[in-house]
Amino acid sequence: LMMFTLPGVPSIYYGDELGLTGGQDPDNRRTFPIDNKGDQEVLETYRALIRLRKNVARQALVYGELKVLLAQDKILVYSRIHEGERVVVAVNKSAQKIDLKIENGWNLGADSKILLTVGAAHLSEDSGSSTFSGTSRDQSVHAGFLHLDALSAVVLS
Repeated sequence: LMMFTLPGVPSIYYGDELGLTGGQDPDNRRTFPIDNKGDQEVLETYRALIRLRKNVARQALVYGELKVLLAQDKILVYSRIHEGERVVVAVNKSAQKIDLKIENGWNLGADSKILLTVGAAHLSEDSGSSTFSGTSRDQSVHAGFLHLDALSAVVLS
């Protein structure tokens, strides 16, 4: 996810889009499955990331300025902004579920949306929450807290 939302051109190594495995050289990459019978969940995640960067948030993700909003331990929240288009990305690389307060500096308004999740993300105002998982959600951001499961990420606009 970060490769598609940070500055620069994403580069997918041969077979990554199908979850192709390999080991140490000379087994660093096995034969490409011509029938595309690789990991379909991984493939759909890559497709969703490509759609996000190419069609949904193109200006912000291709040309946008990077601003780090939070960086601590294995948690990173950053935004990309270009000519009024804004994307906020939150990544939890830890083995623990985390709770983040959506700060004013994130500049997420009432019309903000969840564009994509990898893993599971939960939004809540206080004790109640809604769960979103999968690669794409068109859900309004109307809450004050973002909860990310272990090894999860979310893209908001």
